[in-house]
Amino acid sequence: IVLGEADFKRLLPVMANGVKPVLAGSTIPLDWISQVAFLAIFMPYVNDYKKCRSAGFKAVFTLCIILTANVIISFAIFGQVSAFHSFPTYYLSFYISVRGFFERMEAVIVMIWISTIVIKIAIWYYAAVLSTAQLLELQDYRPIVLPLGIITAVLSITNFNNYVEMVDYIANVDLLFSLTYNFFIPIALLLIAVILNKGEKS
Repeated sequence: IVLGEADFKRLLPVMANGVKPVLAGSTIPLDWISQVAFLAIFMPYVNDYKKCRSAGFKAVFTLCIILTANVIISFAIFGQVSAFHSFPTYYLSFYISVRGFFERMEAVIVMIWISTIVIKIAIWYYAAVLSTAQLLELQDYRPIVLPLGIITAVLSITNFNNYVEMVDYIANVDLLFSLTYNFFIPIALLLIAVILNKGEKS
């Protein structure tokens, strides 16, 4: 729908300054792509583990293709200015026009965006409650639903004073924490499980 406004020459030259800027720019996407690791929390609760794992890989692969296409189209339309847009997809919606009838679709984009955020928060919240109950060896997770909800609500208000602080945190701090609990800790737990399993078999 927006390809008519795209000029793919704006993507050239590819890697004009080498691979280092590309790797540096991939740190923030690596942050939220690594968040798919939390899906492992739900693995023990599915009936068919192999189908769940296959569906998870397909979902991640599809998501990466969609996001990559979104970035390419954003740069093809906005050029280098796209790097300064906090929400390039939102700005892309200004260019949507279907036969001159469906236009100004930014409200639809915002509705979809908010809906997916609500779903993501609900899943993350459930995962946090479930994992906390397992950590504390509780028989029932329901008693900690309200306390964790209150803590989450308070932190959502007090963590950052403004949007600039949040962006600075994501760009300079969050990657370290995200990779720690989304990559390094799961890998360490996997290695421990493999070692203990080998020890039991021997």
